Amino acid sequence: MMEEYYVTQKAFNQLKEELSELETKKKWEIAAWLREASAQGDMSENAEYIEAKEAQTALENRVKDLEEKIRKAKIVRRERKGVVEVGATVEFATVSHRKAKVTLVSSEETEVDEGKISNESPLGKAMMGKKEGEYFEVITPKGKKRYRITKLI
Repeated sequence: MMEEYYVTQKAFNQLKEELSELETKKKWEIAAWLREASAQGDMSENAEYIEAKEAQTALENRVKDLEEKIRKAKIVRRERKGVVEVGATVEFATVSHRKAKVTLVSSEETEVDEGKISNESPLGKAMMGKKEGEYFEVITPKGKKRYRITKLI
């Protein structure tokens, strides 16, 4: 059971759109698939029917997940300037001065190739609530890494 689920308004709207799509179009597509598959006879040995039932279960699980995320959603509006929170772009450096830049987003918006990391990731969690100039640590498979926030955008 998740606690608060931080999302941008854009991500919240995408969650609602996906839920609507699943509850209408996808639900009816799977129902039709089940009807067709069940018309083929013995369902215990009917691969098509089994596959349709698995798709139905996956759909129901995703709907429950989306409903919980929407219910727990806290839409962020970058109200606290100067503090790392969802929506902030953070430049940071290692103690050896290697620099990186990421934008904290919800887990639904994560795109690592574009520098968008989840606030729920180890790096994101470690940064949350920090200010420019502050240090934070992240435990990685290679041990503990220490970073300093050099700039908040």
